Amino acid sequence: MLLSLGVSGIPFAGHDVPGYAGEPEDDLFVQFYQLGVYYPFFRANSEKGFEMREPWLQSPRVQRAALAAIKQRYAQSHYLYNAFFESTNTGLPIVRPMWYEFPRDEMTFDLNHQFMFGEDILVSPKVGHPCVENAILGGTTEIEVYLPPTSQWYDIYSKLEMDTQHELTVMHVADSEQGTFVRGGAILPVLNFADSRESLLQAIEDPIRLEIYSNTMGEHPHAEGHLYLDDGENHNNRHHERT
Repeated sequence: MLLSLGVSGIPFAGHDVPGYAGEPEDDLFVQFYQLGVYYPFFRANSEKGFEMREPWLQSPRVQRAALAAIKQRYAQSHYLYNAFFESTNTGLPIVRPMWYEFPRDEMTFDLNHQFMFGEDILVSPKVGHPCVENAILGGTTEIEVYLPPTSQWYDIYSKLEMDTQHELTVMHVADSEQGTFVRGGAILPVLNFADSRESLLQAIEDPIRLEIYSNTMGEHPHAEGHLYLDDGENHNNRHHERT
């Protein structure tokens, strides 16, 4: 639904994490929080009368995974803000079907289980593969992912370059991580926020780390990125004013 809304001109959307109704098990809590951090609109919410969704009310396993996911969300806030700025000016969606970024790759036409977050981050969620052993042993979860071979790809956690194939590849992802990959040639702005921060406005002057994922497929390695900044409060961007 979010992918359809995005390409239809409604980029600011999301789902209730980890589902609006019912009593989610730990696997669903973990997987939904890890997916939700890549929604343009991310919140924990439920219908009245159902179990509260706040992460601090859940099991230790869910708390660990949710904390790591939420920290990832804050760390990538500048990247997301850039995507919102781009979407405001051009109408481009923030979460995009694979074919949107790779329109000449027929393998992407029917891919419904993974998506692009902006133009540089590929997400292949763990949703739908519960694993009871994860709660006890901290095991891994199996995912299928297609990394288009026309681009170079890096694992966002290990920073290692990934092998690409002209087909789906099976991978195993740790319980505290998500299937997330960065396209070669990207420079990602990462917010180095202090643990004491309680809001983005408190962290607005914290350092920004630039992570460079070089594209080495051509004759000369290269990478590029964009960073839009403002004071986080005014709407002067509507008048084409920039910080």
